[in-house]
Amino acid sequence: MVDRRSGIGVASHSFGGSPDPRPEGDRVTTDGIQNIYEAAGGYDVSPVILRVGPYRFYFVSHDLREPPHVHVDREDVSAKFWLDPVALAYNLGYPPRELRKLEALTGEHQRELLEAWNEYFGTASG
Repeated sequence: MVDRRSGIGVASHSFGGSPDPRPEGDRVTTDGIQNIYEAAGGYDVSPVILRVGPYRFYFVSHDLREPPHVHVDREDVSAKFWLDPVALAYNLGYPPRELRKLEALTGEHQRELLEAWNEYFGTASG
């Protein structure tokens, strides 16, 4: 399927889990993320790595076999950005102007997001 507004191909995405109870603006570090995964019995978990305003930046545990990337959700819209280099992977509902803002935010936090990816998935940084 192709997003009509941006012309970018999109993939299906399921929204699971409950919202993060912390106030917006609170950052979530990767401290103990592996313990979260183990406590969940190795099941799919989506640790929130960063919150900026209404945006929730997170990983999905079953994405290990893909290149480093981050999912970004706000309400009922979602996007996925590759982290090295920062580029849009897919968009599910964000308007073009907001996508540009998210790409810029992902770029601003690229180093911290890559470090969190490597810690969470146990991969060496490149």
